[in-house]
Amino acid sequence: MRKLIGALAIVGLCAAMASASGEETQIRVGNIDAVLTTPPDVERPPIALLIAGSGSTDHDGNGPQAKPATLKKLSEQLVARKIATLRYDKRGAGGWKPVFGKPEDFRFKDFVDDAAALVNYLRSSGKFSRLVVVGHSEGGLVAILTARKVPVDRLVLLVTAAGRSGEGSAGAKAASARRP
Repeated sequence: MRKLIGALAIVGLCAAMASASGEETQIRVGNIDAVLTTPPDVERPPIALLIAGSGSTDHDGNGPQAKPATLKKLSEQLVARKIATLRYDKRGAGGWKPVFGKPEDFRFKDFVDDAAALVNYLRSSGKFSRLVVVGHSEGGLVAILTARKVPVDRLVLLVTAAGRSGEGSAGAKAASARRP
């Protein structure tokens, strides 16, 4: 009897975990490949557009060498809290796409235009109650410029700082050298 109760408990736990996970759908917006994850049993959830930091980062938050899956993990946590997510492959992620041109010709404006196109897609769908743009590191700068270009309900910046190129290390060394 105890084994039966234990087995039923495990089955119940697995079913609860499965229902807590969201439904993932691969979508394409223009030339941008993305993954839309929606929480179960929520008619018009808020949605978070997740923007990765620097480098050729895919929709899971993985780069060419490091595979931390940070965006996928963040998405899972948000979906568990009834917030849908859209995460996407940055230009150059997962191989070169001729439609984007040469990687050396990518400009920061291109990344902002991509994020703005995704915001417009989400807004026009009418499926979401609120739209939040979440940017990590360089993605935070993309998020700020995107929010200036198209309307968003909230802006969340994760480890984002702005400065001139090379200012970080040289500026910090100069500032620490001046301290008594």
